[in-house]
Amino acid sequence: MAELVAARLCHDFSGLIGTLGGALENLAEEVGMGEGGAEDEALGLAREAAHELGQRLRLWRAAWTGISETMAIADLFALLRALPAARKLRLAASGIPDDVAFAPEEARVILNVLILAAEGAGEGGSIRLAAQAEGTLVLMLEGKAARWPAALAAWLSDDAAAIAACDQPRAIQGPLTALIARESGAELSLLLATGPASGPAPLLIRLAGG
Repeated sequence: MAELVAARLCHDFSGLIGTLGGALENLAEEVGMGEGGAEDEALGLAREAAHELGQRLRLWRAAWTGISETMAIADLFALLRALPAARKLRLAASGIPDDVAFAPEEARVILNVLILAAEGAGEGGSIRLAAQAEGTLVLMLEGKAARWPAALAAWLSDDAAAIAACDQPRAIQGPLTALIARESGAELSLLLATGPASGPAPLLIRLAGG
C-alpha cells in the first residue's frame, strides 16, 4: 500500500515538475537569457530548482516505488548524485565490471543502501562498494564522521523494530531500507570487526539471486 501511495505521488509531482521546467525553458527563450539583471538571475535559479526537483523525484521514485530496468553501478551512482550530500562524497566500486547490470529488484535494494550510506557518510566521507562473491556485495562507509544509525542492526534483524521506526520521518531511510531488502529476498547484515574498530562496520548485501 505504501509503495502505491509513493508511486501515485511521484507520478503526480513528476507531471507538475515537467510542466514547470518546460514553462521556464519557454520563458527563457522569450525574454532572452544572458543579458544580465535580476530577472535573468531569478529565472536561472528557477530553472536550476526545477531541474533539481526532477532529479530528486527520479531518485525517490526509483528507490521507493521500484526500478523498471536493469542498472549498472554507474547508473545507481548517477541517481544517487541527486542528493546534495552525495555530491560531496567519494563514490567508488571495485570488482564489479562496468557492463554488469543488476536486475530491477536488486538495483532497488542497492540504491536504498547507497542512500542510507550517503546520509551517514558525513562531510568528506566516502562510499566504497565491492564485489565479494557472486550475488554478494560489501559496502564500506568511510570518513571521520561516518556512521550507521544506532538501531540499524535491530532493523535488519527484526521487521517489527523496522516498522515501529517508520514513524520517524527524518530517520525513515534506515528502517525502510531494511524492509525493502527483506521484501525482495535480499539479506543485509553488518559485519563484525575482527580487529580494532577503525570506522563503521561494513554492510554485507546478499542479493536474492546470489
